[in-house]
Amino acid sequence: MRAPGHIRPLLWALVFLSAKLVGAPSTAQVPSEVAEAESARISLAEGRLEDAEQEYRSLLAQDPEVAAYYLGLAGVMMARCDAEAALAVLLPVAERWLESGLYGRAEVLLEAAVEADGESARAWILLGRSRALDRRYRLAEAPLRRAAELDPDSLEVLLLLGSTLWENGALAEAERVLIEARSAVGGDRLLAEHHLGSLWLWQGRFEQAAEALGRVARLRPDWHPVWLELARAHQGLGELESARREFQLYLGRVPDDAGAHYGLSAVLEALGEHDLAVEELRIFAAISARDREQNLETGRTQAEVDHAIHLANIGRLTEAVTHLRSLPRSVPVLVTLARLLRLGGDLADAIASLEQAVALDPTRADLRALLRDLYLDKGESR
Repeated sequence: MRAPGHIRPLLWALVFLSAKLVGAPSTAQVPSEVAEAESARISLAEGRLEDAEQEYRSLLAQDPEVAAYYLGLAGVMMARCDAEAALAVLLPVAERWLESGLYGRAEVLLEAAVEADGESARAWILLGRSRALDRRYRLAEAPLRRAAELDPDSLEVLLLLGSTLWENGALAEAERVLIEARSAVGGDRLLAEHHLGSLWLWQGRFEQAAEALGRVARLRPDWHPVWLELARAHQGLGELESARREFQLYLGRVPDDAGAHYGLSAVLEALGEHDLAVEELRIFAAISARDREQNLETGRTQAEVDHAIHLANIGRLTEAVTHLRSLPRSVPVLVTLARLLRLGGDLADAIASLEQAVALDPTRADLRALLRDLYLDKGESR
């Protein structure tokens, strides 16, 4: 049992860092929210836990989207040696942010959560999920393995771990984990059967895939993606009439899937129904042309943004910023520019960029939350 007032090193560092990011008051005219955040940090540092708790709860009532305040409140709970209460502060908010796509923001809370209680399977699961959702599969693997050690029979853990291993190219282990998931608890085990069938289909193991996906389709005929995968498995096996029927079932529910029309065209051609095959190809071409036109500009912009991120990752931050400044203004460009400017310490320009992004899409709550963070970093309140 730790002595009262002791906080684990990493959690204390996170609390202290988050408070520093909020900014210390420099004049008597500092906005009230920034001053209150500094007061809460000082109360926690001095061990006045009741004051600190009250101050952090007051801050959260004013603005429930600031990670630093949750970290501070969790720090109060850890100073009382109450890890369960700290998790009760951190995990529900992290889950809400994950559902809103705020993966980086959620991860800050989840890293504090696993430091607060390294035996919490839920905290490790959510940390792994946040990284997997953000497509950082290599980094997701370790927390998911830890979660599997703590809760080896959890369907959620095994599905996430199996899918992550698949993304990381560890196919044999992914298969083993997904087979285990078929006997797991805490959810619909047909999800494991579906994942396993999808893996076998991806590997070209059509017979095993058709068997697994067929079981899912029989028991859950409303899961329409299963029909597409089952059609492709039967196509791979040369069972063309089955494939035809399954492609048609799927397209009856998802008529704008160009790839499914192309697959059905190939099956019809193999069955000798040339005219029907040509019609499916015509539909495929029309949908593809429409989608290509819609996605061309988005894809071009994303490629440019990805290039800037690559430059920043290899240490060429100034070049990355210059490249982004040369692009037409759009939300993805402005948000990435703001992040890189913040990384380089140029908070004024980062705020200006993010303000432009919010002006372009004022409905985005995540952008407004990021902007509030930048204001607080700079010691302002808006």
